[in-house]
Amino acid sequence: MGLSRRLRSTAPLTARDGLASDTDTLVPVLTPGDTVALDNLRADKVAGVREAIEAAGARILCLPAYSSAFDPIEQAFAKFKARIRGNLAVAT
Repeated sequence: MGLSRRLRSTAPLTARDGLASDTDTLVPVLTPGDTVALDNLRADKVAGVREAIEAAGARILCLPAYSSAFDPIEQAFAKFKARIRGNLAVAT
């Protein structure tokens, strides 16, 4: 069991790019029982993406919309800011 990424791009990803990536890169390496996590990327909502993944025997896990509550860096910043605020309160 492991993780892999499907595509790395520095340019905006179009729906056509996403479908090509899914069908040409991702689907061939899927095995029955694999789980594919899809975020809210518009390219993942193109007709044919879900069908191709499910045809390979994989299941789809749809991630919720972005929330800073689930972002580790946001949690670290919150702790850092709380500590600064605490130090400022003691200093004044």
